[in-house]
Amino acid sequence: MDTAAAPVKFPSPSGWYGLGIIVQKLYRGRGVARALSDFRAAWLRDEAGADRLYSFVSAENPVSQKMHADFGFQAVAEGAGFLNVSFDCGRGILYSLELKQGKGP
Repeated sequence: MDTAAAPVKFPSPSGWYGLGIIVQKLYRGRGVARALSDFRAAWLRDEAGADRLYSFVSAENPVSQKMHADFGFQAVAEGAGFLNVSFDCGRGILYSLELKQGKGP
């Protein structure tokens, strides 16, 4: 696994990371996270020329794991942390999403 350009505590692939979409409880289940994630992926693909998007979650967060799978992310690694983020439970999952040119995220 190559290491991101900036010094990091945990080995991580270099590239774009999509983190931190949190939807207020009242609005969950309405497609808000999907819309924001799709917009982010399309912008990275079309405007930044990115071909891949990474994300990571705690191994103890099954809701986020399912969301990543539903959005088309593939699990590519497990570790105590990624970039400079560690997990309280001691294990997280790194995901990767291919951003295909000319297609939706």
